[in-house]
Amino acid sequence: RLRSKDISGVRRSQYTGERAELLKVRFEKGLQRLVDKGDPDLLIDEPAALGGFGFRGFNKAYNEDTLRFFRMTSLLQDAALLKDFRLPGRRKTVWEIGGGWGGLAFQFKTLCPDVTYLITGQAELFLVSAVYLRTVFPGARVRFYDPADPDAFWRDWDQVDFAFAPECIVAGMRPPSLDLVLDMATLERMTPSRIVRHVEVAYRQECRYFLSACPVGEPDPAFAVPVNPALEARYWLHPVSTPAGLHKRLALPLPGRDAIDRTYRLGCRRLRV
Repeated sequence: RLRSKDISGVRRSQYTGERAELLKVRFEKGLQRLVDKGDPDLLIDEPAALGGFGFRGFNKAYNEDTLRFFRMTSLLQDAALLKDFRLPGRRKTVWEIGGGWGGLAFQFKTLCPDVTYLITGQAELFLVSAVYLRTVFPGARVRFYDPADPDAFWRDWDQVDFAFAPECIVAGMRPPSLDLVLDMATLERMTPSRIVRHVEVAYRQECRYFLSACPVGEPDPAFAVPVNPALEARYWLHPVSTPAGLHKRLALPLPGRDAIDRTYRLGCRRLRV
């Protein structure tokens, strides 16, 4: 018997029926705020592939996840980092921790096609994210980690568009380069030792930037683990959005964890620790 559930908390049923109009009004206001303060060209149309759904605005289809990822790329734009990944030159590597269903990877690779996008996390989620990304990028060069030949995963790295590997390989990761780490509230669901492992690997690989959507202060341990202590040990942290901004149901309203204050923090690698 086949069972399924939403990954990010965003469901098609929320976008139909009587309550959908109220949701649309709220999202339209939030979308207008984001567009007014950012670059509307960063708003990527939500594709209809594999059952894509949402509202329409600014001649684009969008849902809550679309806006969440739009906010992430907008923050990178505000920090003057996104242009580094759009310019020709050395091919860069972006590492997303978790990866969800592939939505952020889709937006980032649409905006910055000449990067190698690495996703690590639960292998079962690759059944969703890898299938989705191969569908929306039919010509993409995709690679999966093979424990029988681990060295092969890192060969000819510049020839790979999307690379998928289970979390167990993180400690021994060795991409030829690592330029940006993205964490969409995935680290907060790990144990402190796992969080430290991810941050230490990024630092060891000389990754300059680490953008994390993480809890503020001491969150309820039933829902999240503090991320800042591990990040601050290796990266200078700069808040790039306020907790108040996150409560507008545009960034991170995650099921069962809505009461947690979060902010986006951009980490710049420390030269000395």
